[in-house]
Amino acid sequence: MALDTAETLGATCPKALPKGLNGQLAILSHTLGAMATSLRALRPTFATFYGLLDDEQKARLVAMGVSNNARARSEQDRRATGRQNIDKRGGSNQGSFCQQWVIDLRSWPVRQIEDGASLSDEQRATLYELTAAIYRAAGRLGASCNADDRFTPPGRLEARQVQLEALQQSIDGIRPVFSQFESELTDVQKARLGSVVNISTEVTSAVH
Repeated sequence: MALDTAETLGATCPKALPKGLNGQLAILSHTLGAMATSLRALRPTFATFYGLLDDEQKARLVAMGVSNNARARSEQDRRATGRQNIDKRGGSNQGSFCQQWVIDLRSWPVRQIEDGASLSDEQRATLYELTAAIYRAAGRLGASCNADDRFTPPGRLEARQVQLEALQQSIDGIRPVFSQFESELTDVQKARLGSVVNISTEVTSAVH
């Protein structure tokens, strides 16, 4: 079952990213949805397997999960140090992609976009609407990210599914307003926007 799920996910995940930021958001949403669907399909089989283990085997599996999770967190922290929009005061909030996405949303570079893209009053108004949508998404997502502290492997698998679904919902909530804002920009302004906002990094982090 796990191999079938991995093969399906591998075939579903994008091999290349579009140039437009709205297209990259669409790819990110699609990738998160595919990952959540894979976990949803895997969970019943894994729960059955876990129920067949004795206490010692369960303890070993938990220990393996803790060790793997620690390595994954270390790698995520290493990647985060090179990102310009990370909140240095985030500290322990850098433990998962879900939490990192909340930090990125709250660090939305509205001032840099305003200064760099020479926006008209109408474009600036749409940017503020987008900023409001982004902060609302960050607020809703924050609670879901805190579900990553479950101890048992089935519980952690369920928590990861919930987080992925919440991440996808946050992206889908932002996309319509982002699409409207991007459609109002000239090609030159779009290029400047792309130099400030790097969504491709989020897609890569989600896949890995």
